Amino acid sequence: MASYTDEKESSLMLSKNNQLLLQTVSTGVTMFEMRATNLVIASDDGERAAGEKTGSDQKLTRDIQVVTQGVESVRCECCGMSEECTPTYIRRIRDAFHGNWICGLCSEAINLELQMKREAHPTSSSSSPPPLMITKAEALASHMSLCSKFNRTVRMNPKLSLAISMRDIAKKCSQRRTTTTADMAMPKNNIARAISCGPRMEL
Repeated sequence: MASYTDEKESSLMLSKNNQLLLQTVSTGVTMFEMRATNLVIASDDGERAAGEKTGSDQKLTRDIQVVTQGVESVRCECCGMSEECTPTYIRRIRDAFHGNWICGLCSEAINLELQMKREAHPTSSSSSPPPLMITKAEALASHMSLCSKFNRTVRMNPKLSLAISMRDIAKKCSQRRTTTTADMAMPKNNIARAISCGPRMEL
């Protein structure tokens, strides 16, 4: 009787162990499947992101090629600096400066010269705009002459340009000194105070 009870308990324990083992195996399979699924999803997302990045890079490269193909090299007629601009921009700048291509720095210098001339000669009426003492063409010609002189002197021979500048400074100082000496040497008409010769009343 005791042996039969022991066999029955052992069989029950074995069946429970088998069930736990099956549950563990099934749980492990399920977790493995979930991990595999996550890996597949992650790999799909990575491939999709890489594909989108590659597509955006290709689009950017195409846009750069399109812009580069429509760019022309043009040289400033004042300072000689070269720039790469679109034909539309080149045409607009030439229309603004009487057919001459002017770089951004030189155009700012020309506009500044025009503004200084306007501020130097204000009008009496504040409502009306100040008169334009020089035209844009004259300001352009003046700036082109200045740049041409700079290219011939300073850029070609900086030492000679420095010597010329020092000579001009010395000449101006000498002229000021001569003018001051002449002013000091001129006789001054000092009127001495005279004694009043009016009648006096004595009481």
